[in-house]
Parts: sequence; structure tokens; C-alpha cells
Amino acid sequence: LRKDGTGWASRLAMCMDSIAKIDLENFKPGTFDLLLDEVEQALFHALLGGTCGKDGKRPKVQAVLIHLIKNARRVILASAGVTEKEIAMVSEIRGNELPYIVDNQYRGNGYPVEFYTDPADAKPGDRTLARLAVLTRLMANLRAGKRCIVHTDTKAATRLLEMMGLAMGLTNDQILRF
Repeated sequence: LRKDGTGWASRLAMCMDSIAKIDLENFKPGTFDLLLDEVEQALFHALLGGTCGKDGKRPKVQAVLIHLIKNARRVILASAGVTEKEIAMVSEIRGNELPYIVDNQYRGNGYPVEFYTDPADAKPGDRTLARLAVLTRLMANLRAGKRCIVHTDTKAATRLLEMMGLAMGLTNDQILRF
């Protein structure tokens, strides 16, 4: 909602390859804010990225990016890896006006993580023992009433884990699968 309560503000998120499709008539000078997330990768991609170079679209991508940077009311740079290079580039495009920078100094405590793998003498690609160890540990934690999160690489694995949880007595509302 806009600050004055008059309606919703427009928001647009795009990857660098797609900005060439922006209608610049919708981005009049001083009427929008520009947030460049992961700015060092975004600028690198616009300058040298492989997909930006396909079909001759790099000049258009760069022209639109320069227009947006130059004409934004505010430019905000966000990234864990912002360097003086990106700041200087954006500043120069804006006529030596420094951009705003999001400085995230959060340092989480992290969580204990365990990695499982099969012994070195196991048949290559066979993860049977590792899977058994993970399932054994998961079942023990669920029986102890702990909340667990399991990352898998297939929908089939999530379905099997859901069926296992249900068979152990968990209810549908105790399992979140996505």
C-alpha cells in the first residue's frame, strides 16, 4: 500500500535477461525506486553473461539497465558481496550520486547438520546404508516427539516419507510436504 493510503504501488521483479522487454514509458524519471539484488552478479551478467549475449540482446539489456539506474528516484544495492566496483559503476551512471546500500550483518548461530554417506568400499552410486541410517535417525527423532525437516531430491521420496510418518501415527496436519 502506498504511504498516503491511495492504493497499491506497482512492483516488478525481473532477471537481467528480461529487462530488455520493459516498456520504459512506464518508468518515467524520478517515479520509481530500483533495487538491484545480488548486484555484483547482476552487473557482471549484463556486461559479460552468456545468456545476455545471445541473439544480440546485450546492447538492449545494457541500455535499459543504464536508463533504469540513471532515472530511478533511488537506487538500492543489495548483496552480501557488494564491492567498491559496483558502487562506483552505479554512482558514475547516476552522475556521481552514491546509491543506497543494504548492509546485512546478521550472523546466525546455525543448526547442527549431519551428513550421511556409505562406506568407501560400497558399490558406487549405492546409498542403501546411508538411507537406512537417515531413516533410522528420523524415526527415532519422530518417536521422541521432535520436529524434523528432511530435504529430498524427488517428489517420490517426499511421498514415501509422508507415508512412513502416517504409518508411525503422525496426522496429516503434522506433515508439511512441498
